[in-house]
Amino acid sequence: LGFYWPQTGTSGGVGSGTMYTDLAAGATVSSASTFIVAINGTTPNFTTAGNHILGFQFLNEGTGVVNYGYLTISTGANNGYPATITSYRYENNGGAITVVPEPSSVALLSMAAMVLGALGLRQWRRQRAA
Repeated sequence: LGFYWPQTGTSGGVGSGTMYTDLAAGATVSSASTFIVAINGTTPNFTTAGNHILGFQFLNEGTGVVNYGYLTISTGANNGYPATITSYRYENNGGAITVVPEPSSVALLSMAAMVLGALGLRQWRRQRAA
């Protein structure tokens, strides 16, 4: 996969103009997405420290089918460096793929919902007893 140098064909990341898009959970990567190659990594969406999601397409040379996927990049404070791919997912049948939250995010959200539910139940019981 070549994201930061000139290429032609069926590779590239989801974006517009010369900037890759930092995708959010729920975004879909498919043939309907716009794919670009941001020359020399000149895309500000990935130069700040944090976790970013990049949608991509590639040609599966074994099947001759264009596949779609996304990867999570952890970037550092030095203009996005060091950059580390921390996870990736792709669909190997040519179909669309939807960005889902990382399992740790889902677990954290579930825990927060349980805590808020317990606090709400406690408050309800106090009001009922008064």
